[in-house]
Amino acid sequence: GGWDNFIELRSKSDHPTPEALTNLRWYSRKGLPGQASWHPAPKEHQIFGKLLSFNYMDMLKSAIEKEIERLSASPIPPPLNLKKLLQSQVTDFPDSRKCKDSKELFCHTAFHCSTSYEPRQGRGLIDLIKNDNYKKVLAPADNTAIEEVKRFGTGYLDRKYAYKGSRADGPLSFRLHHVKAGTVIVCEPTYGWRKPHNVIDLASEVEFFIDTHKVKLADPDGKVMKGIAKNCVVVTYNCPQGGHDLVMEPTVDGKDLYVSFVLWN
Repeated sequence: GGWDNFIELRSKSDHPTPEALTNLRWYSRKGLPGQASWHPAPKEHQIFGKLLSFNYMDMLKSAIEKEIERLSASPIPPPLNLKKLLQSQVTDFPDSRKCKDSKELFCHTAFHCSTSYEPRQGRGLIDLIKNDNYKKVLAPADNTAIEEVKRFGTGYLDRKYAYKGSRADGPLSFRLHHVKAGTVIVCEPTYGWRKPHNVIDLASEVEFFIDTHKVKLADPDGKVMKGIAKNCVVVTYNCPQGGHDLVMEPTVDGKDLYVSFVLWN
């Protein structure tokens, strides 16, 4: 590590190296507020984004090629253009997660997701929340960093917001639409190096309800979410398909509950 490390990437072909991949500062410039020497610099973010893009484009290209091959071998004439091809049933996309059993948490019905983070695409927690006692605030780990970069007129555009309240504010309720399998994942915001002592523990200091039915954690030891998201809990309930209320009731005084993500299927 270090503040002034640069790397050089050279193309194996005769084509010049893209500008975004030249003169790469591999760590942030010394003196930037709210950053440490190991934080990515802008071009480092760019190269990671390009690598991810190339990876997914390669996966898409492979899937389309396999689908063209499958359709060509079929007695049914292949589609006449790419639009029709993409509307056909593409079967060769890699799984997003390796599944040993189709009953595993992420291997069945797709999840809906809502967040209070910004920017976001689609509906947010603000569209699902049913009570106004809980306020939308910056997550504790974001507060100091945002204020620092505001002073310097720099910084990132994303904001890690959360809905915050306590036992005195009553239960926190969200209306979940199009429930099918009845699995719900609730996540706090990230807290940086350590979770503040005055923040409620989702796994042990909150009671969960689907409508009026009290439900237990499906993953009380965090084994399912280990390596995926340490600030999340999972609850399940065998409910009829349709809309249902997720209700969270803090059980301790003097601490705050923060919620930034709700996923359900």
